[in-house]
Amino acid sequence: TLESWVIIPRPHENVECVLPIAYTEAVEQYREAVENPIIGPGNGLPR
Repeated sequence: TLESWVIIPRPHENVECVLPIAYTEAVEQYREAVENPIIGPGNGLPR
């Protein structure tokens, strides 16, 4: 069995039509985390 993965950060509408990559409720928490990242003192970045 051959399995491969491709990350498409902002897929074009045509790609969404031919691949099963629609966003669902199961991934909503991850989308929100990317849109609104939480930056705090524990992430190693200077203030």
